[in-house]
Order: sequence, then C-alpha cells, then structure tokens
Amino acid sequence: MLWTVFRKEWTDAWRDKRAMKLAWMPAIYFVGMFLLSFFFILNLQKNDKVAGIATFPVPVYNAEAYPALKQWLVEQGANITSVEKETINHLAASEHDYVLIVPDDVDEAITQAKPAQLMLVYDASKQDVHQKLNQVRNMVYSFNARESAVHLLARGVSVGVATPVQLTEHNIASEQQMSIYILGSIPMMLVLAVFIAGIGFSADMTAGERERRSLEALLITPVRSGALIPGKWLTSFLITFMITSVIIILLAITLRVLPFSDLGVRVDSRISGWLIILCAFIPLMALATAMQILISLFARSFKDAQTYTSLMIFLPMAATFYLLFKPSAFAEWFYWVPVIGQHVIVRDTLLGNSVPWTSLVQVWLVDMLLALVCLKIAAAKIRSRSVIYG
Repeated sequence: MLWTVFRKEWTDAWRDKRAMKLAWMPAIYFVGMFLLSFFFILNLQKNDKVAGIATFPVPVYNAEAYPALKQWLVEQGANITSVEKETINHLAASEHDYVLIVPDDVDEAITQAKPAQLMLVYDASKQDVHQKLNQVRNMVYSFNARESAVHLLARGVSVGVATPVQLTEHNIASEQQMSIYILGSIPMMLVLAVFIAGIGFSADMTAGERERRSLEALLITPVRSGALIPGKWLTSFLITFMITSVIIILLAITLRVLPFSDLGVRVDSRISGWLIILCAFIPLMALATAMQILISLFARSFKDAQTYTSLMIFLPMAATFYLLFKPSAFAEWFYWVPVIGQHVIVRDTLLGNSVPWTSLVQVWLVDMLLALVCLKIAAAKIRSRSVIYG
C-alpha cells in the first residue's frame, strides 16, 4: 500500500513540470548568491588595498600645513582627500561624513612646544560614520605618541617616562576560525533549502487534493491511513533530499575552487565533512516535510497551505539568525534542538573541528521523533470531517 501511494504521488509530482522547475530554483540562486557575496567582499578588499595596506578615504582640511601628520596618515592606510572651507560649513550637504581640520598656526604651536589643536567635525546622526571616526582617532593618537617620544628623546628624556605601560595585542584565532564570519550564511542557506524545497508538493498532496475533490475519492479506497500519509511524506522527503543534496554538492565544489586565501581565511572542504553535513540534515528534511504535510492538511485551500508552510520557515530562521550573529555561541544542549544542532555541526565541520558522533545521534533522535509525531497526528486526522470537507 505504501509503495502504491508513493508511486502515485511521485508520478504526479514529476508530471507537474512548472512546480518541479520552481523547486529546483534554490539549488541555483542560493549558490549563486553565495558566489556573488564572496566576490563582492573580495572586490571590496582588493579595492581598499594599496601596496598591501588597507586604505580608506580621510577628508582633511589644510593638510599641507602639517606634512608630518599627512605622511603618517598615508603610512597608516589613509587616502587623504583635500577639502575646502565651504565643505566644512556645509558638511551635512556634502559627500563627506566628517572632516579633520588642521589649524593654520600648527607650526607655531609645535615650535613653542604647545599642543596643536586639531579638530574633527562630523555628523553623528549617520550610523556608518562612527567606525571611520574611531580609525581616524586611533591614527591621531598613534601619531601623538610617536611625536611625544621624538620630543622627549630630543630633550634627553627616556620615552619610558611618558609611556610606562605598553599594550601588545596577539590574535590567537586561526584562519579557519576567522572564516566562520564569511561562511556563516551556508547553514542558513541549507536550512532554507530544506524548508522550501518540498513546500509546493506537500501542499498539493494534501490541501490541493482536497480542493480538487480527489482526496475524498482516495480515502474511499482500501488504503490505510498508516500508508497514505507516509506515502505522501516520502515523496516530499525524497524531493527535498535530492534538491538539498545538489545544493551541498555545488557548495562543496564552490568552496574548493574559491580563492579564500585572498581573504586570509582557510576552509575545510573535504568530502568526508560534506557527507557529515548531509547526514546531519537528513533528519531535518524528514521533520520539515512532516510538518508541511501536517500543516497543509488543516489548510482550507492550496494557497492557504502554501501561506501557512511559508510562515513556518520563520521559526527555524530565528534560531539560525541567533547563531549567525553569535557565531561562537555553543552549549551541549544545542544538539538537542532542531536547526541549531545542524547549524553547529556545519560550523564545526567547515572550521575543520572534529564533530562527535554523538552529536549526529542526538539530532537524529530528536528530529526523527518529532517527524514521527507529526506523521502520526496527520494519519489520525486525515479521515476526519474537518479535514475532508474543510
């Protein structure tokens, strides 16, 4: 009975060419969007580098009055842009977010051993200006420390008198650990693919059949509910499995050929790692398609079923966004939560960390148990009057 229902639904699914083409679209545009975002980041980094130094524009008024400061800013990666006095007076209407002003009497102040009063004018209402301001401030503070040391040495005073404490920074994060900020979108793409691939087919096999009045005729046959619902679910699951597998294969090929070394990161893209990722996502595919079957069963029409199952995507996406903005977050109970467990496994696999086999057991137990519960409820409700007649 189960095989008969599966063959019928499988044939109907592949007969609908338009729906099948739409189902395969994520395999193209998800990987395409990842490629576009990667090359966009790579292009930004290349454009912002001169002689290997990261550069960014710094608008300065009267920069020629202080050649030493101008040279220091250039050495630190600043691309000096000279501005006129009118720009300062009408900064809000100009193309610049801030301006560093060098006073005309800077030489006189230095000669008299007085501090030169530089001024940083900016528009704080622009959110993207604060990072640039911090970079300019750090450059000026560094220049100030260097000039102070030169003046002390010229007067025979040790530099250590003015700087009794020095801070040295050392980043212990490896290239693989830094790469998670670039690869953080991959778990989100896979989760989206799992929950999107079978939506149309799950809705058509339940709410669609009821809308066409073919569900009632199907229930008159000797097919048991215990075979009817699993047969429909198996069709949606296999389509989701095929689409997600193709996406994983395309991502594996993409990550092996992309020049991650140009971004200073290293990615572990071994075949064994991708097999672990696929194994971790199989129970999530089962859960996603079972939830779609169950939700679509109670929808009044095919359009309502698509709407309800589409809204269901926001639930797993909330968990994905949490780990996307906190990539280093981890707790042992993460493996017991659907979507979060898969996200952690993908992250650790791409970073080259070992994934314990117990984590795979955990995600399989939880997801498959929830999928069985959804299918059991759907099988119990499919013959009710509310489901048959809406």
